Amino acid sequence: MLDLNAAPHVVTALAALAGAIVGSLGNGIILLLVQWRKNKADEKLAEKKFTYERQQAIFKRRFELAEQVLADAYRFRDMMSWVRNGFANSGEGETRQTVGVETDSTKKIRNSYFVPIERLQSNSEFISAMMAKSTTCRAHFGKDAEEAFMAFNSAIGRVRAASSNLIMTSDYDMARPDNQKMRNECLNDIWEEYPINPLNDLVGTEIKAGIAKLEIICKPVLEWVDRP
Repeated sequence: MLDLNAAPHVVTALAALAGAIVGSLGNGIILLLVQWRKNKADEKLAEKKFTYERQQAIFKRRFELAEQVLADAYRFRDMMSWVRNGFANSGEGETRQTVGVETDSTKKIRNSYFVPIERLQSNSEFISAMMAKSTTCRAHFGKDAEEAFMAFNSAIGRVRAASSNLIMTSDYDMARPDNQKMRNECLNDIWEEYPINPLNDLVGTEIKAGIAKLEIICKPVLEWVDRP
């Protein structure tokens, strides 16, 4: 407390000193408050930047994945149309391993049934690369994406099984109705436009279902960048 009996100039000096101290303290507190607010603002800005960059990275990954997967699906559909094309080129099917002694006619018909498998084998690298994206698609897009790949895999399995079945049963008595029914079902699987039952194309139906699922999932991702 200031001594009122002190000399005026001493009182003035003491008052000025006290004011300076109080002012310094006040300015220091204000500066600390301003700095604290700045630090908080910088933290929020950094968090927003991190979140934005993370979202951008995830979206970029999903966009690229959606683009690749949908392109693969369309390529797979075209490939399967070729695999199931009933017109074989010269020399196709001849990589089949013969079973026992085969007549020329038996060998020829069995080789024709082997053509779809041979064509699948020639595209094994693409098929493996496409199927490898299944689990990644599920991680990004959910169970429906994986189910699309399951449909594609089932379509491939049907073709392989039908081809193998036709090869093994090529010498069966087709006069029997049950044998003829089995043969027609298998031919329907290996040949896309087999005339026996074109409306019951189970392989084509599975491929269409798989593509439809992926289009529902992937197209919104690909179209988002075009939105205003």
